[in-house]
Amino acid sequence: SDKNNIEDIVALRYEMLRVVKKNSTLEYSEQFCDDTRNYFKNGERYTAIAFDDENAVGCATMSMIYVMHTNDHPFGKRGHLMNVYVKPEYRRQGIAEKMVRLLICLLYTSPSPRDGATSR
Repeated sequence: SDKNNIEDIVALRYEMLRVVKKNSTLEYSEQFCDDTRNYFKNGERYTAIAFDDENAVGCATMSMIYVMHTNDHPFGKRGHLMNVYVKPEYRRQGIAEKMVRLLICLLYTSPSPRDGATSR
């Protein structure tokens, strides 16, 4: 994702939270919304978004956790998969799997911000 897709990501996240909470009218405070936008703009994470034409239909996020380099963590980073969501009418088409595979690939191939990398 890039910073131009923040509103797509936020809208899908709120839709996912409403489904999880089983409350279609759930509203969020302005502070919650601002914190969410800031996380996706500035957080240590990768986010994949699935589109059908110009409509965002799914997203998944891999948050980064940095650990000391070990044999199990040779790059000093570990991913925490979260917020995998696909709109109901697009499910069972392999979209979530493709997003998760992309995030795992990015986890292993992208340079660490600790090494001076700034792009996502």
